[in-house]
Amino acid sequence: MIKTILHENAKILIVEDEAIIVKSLENRLSKAGYTIAGLASSGEEAIRLAGICNPNIILMDIKLEGEMTGIEAAEEIHKSLNIPIIYLTSYSDDDTFQKAKITNPSAYLHKPFDGEQLQRIIDLTLVNHNTKIQLEQTMKRYELALEAGNTSVWEVSLESGQISYDSNLKNLFGYEEFELSNQVEDWLYLVHPEDLILVQEMFQKFIAGKDSYYKLDFRIIRKNRTVGWVSTQVNLIKSKDGKTERLIGATTDITERKLSEQALRKSEEKFRSTFESAGIGMAILGPDARFTKVNKTFCDMTGYTLNDFLKLYFDDVSLMDDYPKVKQILDYLLKNLLAGPQKIEYRLKSRTGNILWSSTSITLVKDYKQNPLYFIAIFQNITQRKAAEQKLKEYAEELKSINSAKDKFFSIISHDLRNPFHTILGASEFLSMYSEELSQQELKETSSNIHTAAKNVYNLLVNLLEWARVQSGKLEVVRSKIELNDLLNNVANLYNEYADKKQITLINENNSNIEIFADRYMLETVLRNLVSNGIKFTNPGGSVSLSAEEIGDLTYIYVRDNGIGVSTENLTKLFNYEQQFSLKGTNNESGTGLGLAISKEFIERNGGQISVESKKGSGSTFKIILPNNNTNI
Repeated sequence: MIKTILHENAKILIVEDEAIIVKSLENRLSKAGYTIAGLASSGEEAIRLAGICNPNIILMDIKLEGEMTGIEAAEEIHKSLNIPIIYLTSYSDDDTFQKAKITNPSAYLHKPFDGEQLQRIIDLTLVNHNTKIQLEQTMKRYELALEAGNTSVWEVSLESGQISYDSNLKNLFGYEEFELSNQVEDWLYLVHPEDLILVQEMFQKFIAGKDSYYKLDFRIIRKNRTVGWVSTQVNLIKSKDGKTERLIGATTDITERKLSEQALRKSEEKFRSTFESAGIGMAILGPDARFTKVNKTFCDMTGYTLNDFLKLYFDDVSLMDDYPKVKQILDYLLKNLLAGPQKIEYRLKSRTGNILWSSTSITLVKDYKQNPLYFIAIFQNITQRKAAEQKLKEYAEELKSINSAKDKFFSIISHDLRNPFHTILGASEFLSMYSEELSQQELKETSSNIHTAAKNVYNLLVNLLEWARVQSGKLEVVRSKIELNDLLNNVANLYNEYADKKQITLINENNSNIEIFADRYMLETVLRNLVSNGIKFTNPGGSVSLSAEEIGDLTYIYVRDNGIGVSTENLTKLFNYEQQFSLKGTNNESGTGLGLAISKEFIERNGGQISVESKKGSGSTFKIILPNNNTNI
């Protein structure tokens, strides 16, 4: 298999100055399935192409064009590149062969040569070169592994009682080169006295051939008199006749591991004491999130017994909606995507079904090889705190709603009461100044206008107070059947005088007997606001119209004007409380910018919808959609 792969991928550089031989080699090798990486006729060209083409093998003639021979070219190539070279030469003298041999060629072929023989030599060269590379890489990895792992390999001859070893072994004991002999007995003196008998007994068993392999951890005394730990693995090598011949072993410094294990044991003892007496819930779970140990506090918190917990997993005591967040933390800790304690607030289920809020800290404990051992979870009952936070949140939302209702209340007062009072003030001023000059009919009409305006103001105030009660949660929206045409006429009559003063035609175009289902006061407030805005933003000579149509179970109410309109970028601001968009009227009338936002809320509370179509300079059409019965759209 190796040969086939190397053969298929092999790139060959041909270095030959005779064109006929080059052509013959190129044809043979190409037919055999090799790739020709390049052709060179001189040593200089061979060196250049070898660096560019990076061939797997070079076929090199010894005598070439120019001053450089093939042998000299091979020497230069080997200085920087590890490429096997096969000499193809017509020289058979020993002197040339000896010079070529110094360059360590893979083969030396005399011309003329057989094509099949050349192919076999090429394949063998590729296999041998590949094996050589793999062996060199293996040796490098082996040496690095021994050095990185503080490991030494040694061998004991039972016949001579001598030990041979690499330099790492003395380093493990803190000695320099030649400070210790090669006798096994001398090395045994470096074993800690309390472990010496154990080591000697194991060694004697090996000598007797009772065991063929053993592994033993024991203490040693270093040169500086400090105590260390080593782990030794030994294999028994026998001769062909079955006689024990030698021992081959590997010794690794495990001092840090042993010290860590000792520290861990002390830490575990301290943790065990804290675990049992802690005033907060604590639990130990396996990597599969199954409970293996819990303390009394956690049992009291959840109502489960210790035996109950030993049959449960983390998700068994977690609320289903919250556990995915916990599961993600567990998975991330196991995959090393998170490190250290991870905190989360989530809900637990008690044995009786009650829901508990817990502030939980989860930590993954690993062994010295970083393999997961278990989770430690600490649970703090924060149910009362969460309940208090929820109450505060509800209070904050309620306060925000109350403040918003208050702001809307005063905004409506300033927005909707101004025009009726203008009528009252204007008419009363007119009476006070010209009452003696007016006829009975004129006095009656003016007084009637004042009465109507005052009555509308009173109705509006009642409406505002009821709306304020709705916002504060003290009054529900009362929807009832309404004769729409009567309502439209009332609104039109309320603003006829305002429209006349601005020379604007105000028309109720509806003549159908449509009944709708809504809160009368809220709907009337909305219509008044839309008509007032239509008059405010229409130039003298313009018109404002009211109309309605019934389509299925829905009623569509339209308030149209041919006034100044609204630009596209400002349309989205009209129904928005936060932006409070407002424009001056055609007579410089001002507003609060809240009327349409309030109107939107009123319509939606009545189960309907409100929208607008407008274009700057072309007027606006406001559309209200309401159900004809006690439903929502």
